[in-house]
Amino acid sequence: MIVRIWTTGLVAGCRATYQAFAESVSLPMFRRQSGLRGVHVLVQAGQSQVLTYWDDAPSITRMEQSADYQATVAQLGQAQVLQGPQRVELFDCALGFFIPDAP
Repeated sequence: MIVRIWTTGLVAGCRATYQAFAESVSLPMFRRQSGLRGVHVLVQAGQSQVLTYWDDAPSITRMEQSADYQATVAQLGQAQVLQGPQRVELFDCALGFFIPDAP
């Protein structure tokens, strides 16, 4: 499994707008991607990281090249909630687990 981490800055006061976009646009787009195993949107003051979990590198490449992803990126840019540099990092998932149905 590969973990893709996208990091971005957020405009002050735009957290709610960013989270609403993620819930209504980004998460449904991710659900439509083959090879995706999970996603987490992390937010703190002025910053967000989106962690996505993938079967393999070709799945990530397909997502990044898809019209669906490109449209989502364009919409997010138009929302004017991002600021500062953005970066993407890929990590091999060496160890870990999720607890299904945990409270």
